[in-house]
Amino acid sequence: MSLDIKEEQKFAYVIRAQILEILDVLKMLEKAQNASLYTDCYEVMSECIDVLINITGEDFKTIYLAKEYIELLDKAQKNEIDTIKLTNVLNALINNINDELLPKKIKAVFLSYKAAMSDSIESIYLAAKDDPDCDAYWIPIPYYEKSNPQTPIFEGPEYYEKNIICTDYTRFDIKAEKPDVIFTFNPYDDSNLVTSLYPNYFCRELWKHTKLLVYVSYGIEKEVVENDTWPCILPSSRYADKVILESDRVRDIFIDTFKETYNTTYGVAEDKFVALGSPKFDKIINTKRENYNLPDTWCKLIQNKIVILYSNTLSNIGGTNEEMELWFNKLESVFDTFKNRDDVVLWWCPHPHIVAYFINLRQPYYERYIKLVEDYKNANFGIYDDTPDFNRAIVFSDARYSDNNSVSLLYEATGKPLYIQDYNIPSNPWSIDNNSSSATQSPIGITNNKAEQKKSPTCLSDITNNTDGTCGANVWEYTKAKVQERRRSLIRR
Repeated sequence: MSLDIKEEQKFAYVIRAQILEILDVLKMLEKAQNASLYTDCYEVMSECIDVLINITGEDFKTIYLAKEYIELLDKAQKNEIDTIKLTNVLNALINNINDELLPKKIKAVFLSYKAAMSDSIESIYLAAKDDPDCDAYWIPIPYYEKSNPQTPIFEGPEYYEKNIICTDYTRFDIKAEKPDVIFTFNPYDDSNLVTSLYPNYFCRELWKHTKLLVYVSYGIEKEVVENDTWPCILPSSRYADKVILESDRVRDIFIDTFKETYNTTYGVAEDKFVALGSPKFDKIINTKRENYNLPDTWCKLIQNKIVILYSNTLSNIGGTNEEMELWFNKLESVFDTFKNRDDVVLWWCPHPHIVAYFINLRQPYYERYIKLVEDYKNANFGIYDDTPDFNRAIVFSDARYSDNNSVSLLYEATGKPLYIQDYNIPSNPWSIDNNSSSATQSPIGITNNKAEQKKSPTCLSDITNNTDGTCGANVWEYTKAKVQERRRSLIRR
């Protein structure tokens, strides 16, 4: 259900934005007065007074202090007083505006375009929503596929759980309302090859309209940056004031790569990158089976069987015809295996962007993939799950079979068995060996292929900080403190 912003509330936020601009101007005024630019100071303060009177009326202490400052400018120009007196009145004016005119609540915006990826900021939002010092806005925004930029894709309120209160993006003008903090999990701006946000939601644009832009990764960075450091220099790293990372080890990699590439052009790396953990783990840790009601058709498939979660990444699909054939052969082999097992059931969660990937980058194979999906669904031996909530599949499964990716680390947090698939191997851990009786085949999976042996769960504390399910709350408290710090110091970037 959408939450429309009342007109009077919207007006209040526009006024607040004007006051913040005045505060920024007043902060710079001290330099001008110390340079004896009294005429310039007089003109600037006169304009500020006109704006403030329109906001407050005449009978406010703020107006009295502003007029006193103008009177003192005249005396300073005649060398009747020094600049210390001017500075004291100016500081008193700034403090009074903060106390008298500024609303105390923090306005926090959470931008979500792909619901399946939004668990990276969900627990932060829930903490902010429950904070009496915050007005939190969860705003689903449209995006498009690169092959069809004229057709917006929008995942609205129906894609989110009931505890997420959605705000209509068409009624929330970020430029006008200038929220204290904006959270985003899209790092690419216009550099993604498959999908894109619209330019007004790029990090390089959002940065202009908030005091604090916070990027939270939609994945777990460890498996990526230890092999390739490209995420460290994406637009999110350049323009965000804070980048939330899962561990100190990952933070070190981001800092080193960022400094090597940009030095201090886009900020001080040690201040920008913060190791507070990944909120994605909150959902895994706190989600229970009783939180869900499965469709009847799924319940009939599962019954008392072992459930194997199956998923694939885009990066392993391959580029050559030979690699594509290996990829399709592997999936077909897996499906054939489970079609002939009555003790296990496959729960297939395709990548949320896989259809767009085939349309944009592997068009010759698009029809074949669609046929593979339809054949799987029609055969009715397994679950096909393209819904946004991947966590449901995690909590109901008994083991996972997948590519080695960041989601594998999420699954390891459950302590359940995890198998890493190899597309060069036609069999899988549930294949029935013709030389063995089916009685020797464990429903949890066995294999003679070392490449697909069960992966031992990693200690969660080795992957991420804040492992008790409160990472989002900790990120919110950290962010809240930074916003309050900026309000007090009136820092302007």
